[in-house]
Amino acid sequence: MKKLILFSVLIGLVFWAEIVPAQNTFEFELDYSTRKFSNDAIIDNHGNVITLISERTNTDYSPSDLTKAYILKFNTNGDTSTYRYYFNDTTFNFSSISPSVHNGYLICGIAKLYETEQTFLLLMEVDTAFNPIWVKFHDYSNYWAFGLKKPFIIENKYLVGLTFCGFPCTGDTPVMIWIDGYGNILQQYIHPILTYSSTNFMMNHDSTHIWLFNKGFQGSNGQDARAVFDTSFNFIRLDSLPFTEDYITTKWHTDSTFLFATDYVRPNAEDPNDRELYIVKYDSLLNIKKAVFFGALDTIDQSAYRQTIDFNNPDSVFFVGLKNLHIGMPNPMTVCWVMTGQVDAELNLRYLRFLGGNDYYLIYYIIATPDGGSFICVTKYNHDTKVYNPVFIKLNNEGMLVGTAINTMQIKDALVYPNPVTDKLEIECYLKDFRIQLFDISGKLLIEQEGVIGKTLIKMDNVKSGSYIIQIISKNGKQIESHTVIKY
Repeated sequence: MKKLILFSVLIGLVFWAEIVPAQNTFEFELDYSTRKFSNDAIIDNHGNVITLISERTNTDYSPSDLTKAYILKFNTNGDTSTYRYYFNDTTFNFSSISPSVHNGYLICGIAKLYETEQTFLLLMEVDTAFNPIWVKFHDYSNYWAFGLKKPFIIENKYLVGLTFCGFPCTGDTPVMIWIDGYGNILQQYIHPILTYSSTNFMMNHDSTHIWLFNKGFQGSNGQDARAVFDTSFNFIRLDSLPFTEDYITTKWHTDSTFLFATDYVRPNAEDPNDRELYIVKYDSLLNIKKAVFFGALDTIDQSAYRQTIDFNNPDSVFFVGLKNLHIGMPNPMTVCWVMTGQVDAELNLRYLRFLGGNDYYLIYYIIATPDGGSFICVTKYNHDTKVYNPVFIKLNNEGMLVGTAINTMQIKDALVYPNPVTDKLEIECYLKDFRIQLFDISGKLLIEQEGVIGKTLIKMDNVKSGSYIIQIISKNGKQIESHTVIKY
């Protein structure tokens, strides 16, 4: 068996794409043919966004393995630089980045010896210039793959949450590990049975208990639940929970409430796949204070894979999700939308925007930025290379892209579908007090009706085949946006 040897760590500066002109919003696509993704990001004390990029073999929707990973940094103007790391005989990916106990960053990931099945937990501390302080590899070769969550810092130690799975990953095994400030394992807990979905980890408000959210904990009979442990990993109790799915984000909102975001089946939905993006406010006893959902009938709407909500101000909560999820490899005609918005402290909607609509995307995370805006990571499928390209979008506090750069991603307040249409046109919009107008190409007004928050249906049975213009009009008569539709 090979021994894992740390051979060298090199840091380089590479520009992967043309530098974006200075602006406080921007859009940046990492466009090259290698399979790649970004699982996490953090904002430094200067407002720069530090993202993790991981690369794998082959193309998306095919078997792959680890190759390498690096840091991609965005400054506040959208300019980019990269920092690379190399380890002898080792392939690796990065999963999370968080503050370290020594005022740098802790990077967690997964590593493998080249051309072997030896799997390691990778832990690395870097300083603020991304120079490695120490690197540790812990052997977990009994497991085929594992996922990492963002660790918690308590008394100069890290609590790292993982989920292990064995081939072919029919379920996950929750794992909790205490490590010291230099990456040495102090204690670990491995759940005795497989669970049905990925586990989300959270500390209670005074950091005395660990909360695990999942389906299928031991003793839960496969139901949604919260498992409570003390900080020595002693099991305390199991609480039932109405909302638990694969992609969960939790964050303390006030001293007594926390926010919980996931995708879940719409209430009273006939189709079990008709899922919406949910944001729920709980108190610490799991009483629901308020729950809201975003999405509409007849589409599968999904929360982000890594982080659906974030905020710096509890009265300005940003969220991101995917509208019109497609199962399997998308074809060139398959499109979806990134839906992002903001709610206030009581979860009342301030705005909801739809981005894209001309490509197929997957959603990874959203981060609230110090200037009051948000930073979003999505991936866009490239049908020529058959890989997803990460796309990073910095929006202002109103969810808009502004500035002089040419932006390829459209931002809309309303979705109009299906397009082309046969009998019924659906307009999904979350503005208050708006009207919908349908014009023919000569400018003649054919239909006008009041819009409703959510989905409005426009009957097109008596409209002849051809091209038409849909206009969204505000209460004061101002045109908000227009859409071209085709009637068959």
